[in-house]
This record gives sequence, structure tokens and C-alpha cells, in this order.
Amino acid sequence: MILQILPTVPPEINGLADYAVKLQKHWPDAEERWRALAMRIPANASNRWPSVPVDQMPSDAAGLVAKLGERSLSCVLLHYVPHAYDPNGVPDWLVDGLSEWKRSSRVPLFAIYHELYVWAKPWQRARLFIKPSIRCFRRLAALPGGWVTSNERYHRLAVAEGADPNKGGIVPIGANIEPVSVETPKEAGTVALFGLPSSRLRAARWHRRLLADMVDTGLGTNIVEIGAAASETEQRQLLSILPATLAQNRATLFDAEEAQVSAALWKAEFGLCAVEAPNITRSGVYAAYCGHGVIPIAVGARCEGSPPFIANDDRRPNQGLQQLNK
Repeated sequence: MILQILPTVPPEINGLADYAVKLQKHWPDAEERWRALAMRIPANASNRWPSVPVDQMPSDAAGLVAKLGERSLSCVLLHYVPHAYDPNGVPDWLVDGLSEWKRSSRVPLFAIYHELYVWAKPWQRARLFIKPSIRCFRRLAALPGGWVTSNERYHRLAVAEGADPNKGGIVPIGANIEPVSVETPKEAGTVALFGLPSSRLRAARWHRRLLADMVDTGLGTNIVEIGAAASETEQRQLLSILPATLAQNRATLFDAEEAQVSAALWKAEFGLCAVEAPNITRSGVYAAYCGHGVIPIAVGARCEGSPPFIANDDRRPNQGLQQLNK
């Protein structure tokens, strides 16, 4: 039995939960049994992930050790995002529990580092927790028998903080929405804004100038907002950011089933990303765009070996538009 440790499970809208479900669904051994240990369990979780029993995860080291000892396991798979296990991004209790469990268990521990430690700008309160969060990651990095992360930058930083490069690798995040139909034709000028509400706002802000250029040149005529429902405040903020043409020609598809989301993505010509270019392969939204033939637009410059996307680089403001015109 493989046990996945993760922050939450479906139906909560969460890219990491989607990742865990897809991992289990596409595991090469169809007979493998799975279980999950989650910090948050929505009331109707069993309806959305019926094949995997989900247990409540203790939030202390001793409770975690006891929980891990309850069943016969073939592997423990940790999905690591520091803020998901501690508000400040320093989940020492989690590392303490795993360290104690490993001292008496031969069950392999494998880690998927979705994020490594706290990132913050100098003026943000979170900067106070950067060093403690890095120390916590260093302790964690010594435990797994194997690990992966989603991009070259994270891999390089993980190795710099003690992760064994001989035990680690890079596996880009897969599409969080699987293509279910290819019969829907593209609608010229349709821009997709897909993801969580906060991510959609961030993407709109980052690409504001390019969106205005797309409207002026006729490349962008309408926008479809897809994902978890946005609050009234978030919707007002978005409308204040969008060019008037797109604000007036905006459709929404909130809290929809996967097949409906897939159908909407098939129609879109372009897709805005809220992840910067160096980290693009950590985005399930980016992968979903690629899987549906949507042209992804990301902030930052492309480099040798980059996956395909339109680079919206502030240092070269016309470059993104030139690439789109091609």
C-alpha cells in the first residue's frame, strides 16, 4: 500500500490535490492499493476520490509517528509545500515526526518537492521565516530515499540545501485537466484565464500591457475566466485590470466539472500563466494549456531548453506581441 501525505484532497480546488489524484489514477500498477493522509478533508471527499480512503493527518510529531505505524505500507509519498503544513512555512513538527518514524521503519520515503521553503520580498513579513524554513528543508532533505521536483531551478536549489542529487530528479507537473474532447474548434481571439482566483488576478496584472496590445491589434477579442468561483471583490479587481474590450466580452466558467473545463480550454487560442518563465514546468495550468492546444503566455525570458510558451518580458515589451503575430 502506498500512502500519500498531502495538505488536502478533492473536491477542494487545489492543484496539489489534483496532482495526487492523477498520480494514483495513472500509476503503472493498476493493482496497487493507495491511502491518503491529509491535513484538510472536505465533507464530500469520498465522492470525488472513491478509490482512495483518506485519513485525518495529526498536526504533531508524535501523532504522525503513531499514524504511520497503523498500517502495513510499501511506500510513503510526501507532497511537500511548507506553508501547507505550517502557517509560517516552518513545519518542524512534520520533519520531527518523519525523522522519528524513519529511525524505526524500513518503509521507503519518497518526497515530491512542489515548493522548497519560504520565498519573500524584503518588505514582506514572511521574510522573517526564510532562514527557519530553509533549515527545516535541510533537515527534511536528509530523509527521503528518493525525491523529485518540477523544474531545474528548484532542483538546483534543493541540491544546494543538501538534497542528494543522485537520489533526485526533475519531473514537470502534468495537466490538472485532462483533454476529454478534440472536436471543439478554436475560437480566434479567445484568451483563457485559468486557475485559482488569486492566480487569475496575478496573471491579469502581469500581462496587462500585453493584453492591451492584443486588443489593439485584434489578437484578443474576448476572455474566459475558468476555475474556482471568485468573490465579488476579486471580480471587481479583475474587471478594473482588463482592457475595456475584454471586460465587456468576458465569460466565466466557475466550479465546473472537468469535462466542461476541458471543452472551454479547447476553444481558447491563448492562455495566461501566473507562473514566471523559470518555473513554468511547475504549473498544472501551463500543462493543461499545452494539452489543449492553447498558446501559453508567461512572464520572463525564454532560455535554451525552455518548454514552449510566449515570453512576455518587460525588458523587451514588444517581443511578446511579435511572437503572437507569428
